Amino acid sequence: MPVALNLNDLVIELDSMLRRLKGEDVELVTVTPPDLGTVKADAGQIEQVLMNLVVNARDAMSNGGRLTIETFNTTVEGGFIRLYSGLRPGDYVVPAVSDTGIGMTQDVQEHMFEPSCITKNVGEGTGLGLSTCYGIVTQSGGHIAVDRSLSAGTSFRIFLPRVDEEPSSAPRRDEEGSWPRGDETILLVEDEPLVRSLSVEVFGGRGTQFYKPSCAEAMRIAQSRANESIDLLLTDIVMPLMGGRELADKFRPVHTEAKVIYMSGSPRDPPEPAPNLL
Repeated sequence: MPVALNLNDLVIELDSMLRRLKGEDVELVTVTPPDLGTVKADAGQIEQVLMNLVVNARDAMSNGGRLTIETFNTTVEGGFIRLYSGLRPGDYVVPAVSDTGIGMTQDVQEHMFEPSCITKNVGEGTGLGLSTCYGIVTQSGGHIAVDRSLSAGTSFRIFLPRVDEEPSSAPRRDEEGSWPRGDETILLVEDEPLVRSLSVEVFGGRGTQFYKPSCAEAMRIAQSRANESIDLLLTDIVMPLMGGRELADKFRPVHTEAKVIYMSGSPRDPPEPAPNLL
């Protein structure tokens, strides 16, 4: 749900998680000026955008480098509009994620927010979540722009309209940097290690138990624990051997009260409506 947010609070709250995501050879720098304006957006969705951009920045720096997250106020006028096509005049708050990685070509930049676009070569990461980032920012009334250099890295700037409201109080994380959680059990089935790791970061927390089997092992675990509670099946739609839909169809009769969340890199293949589907 959109609420009035101070994005500095969000960046500070995410700091511990982002430092785990960035990798050992990447230096993380955050710049959060005290006079930042307020935006109206869904905090969870903006978190998702920032984490996705951090993961992509990390993957662009396989030999290490510097990752910078900064926030600032800006006013968009004539020259700015010509520089960033589609950006309307007005006052904005900008969170920016910049890296010193491999950069990108002009062709990649022109298509990078399309669901089918692959932004990296084999072994250089998956291009996780760029179309998702674009959708979230657009739905929030904002605009996402990219400054790039093929040899000097990439900077994503997210322009969110500034609002004249007092920010809502941000929920606090515990001392380990996780949102307070209960004792849920999650069956996570995802063949991409990067997405699996990020899913644990997003959904995990103190007390949350994860089973992270391969697709082939997932039903064996579900059936062997038929008398135990599995609260959520979190599964990719497209996987080798067995897809997420088929897995869910076999899983539901065993764990009738469990919820199901499908994950997909492409919105063009949505799951069929089903009971307990979130």
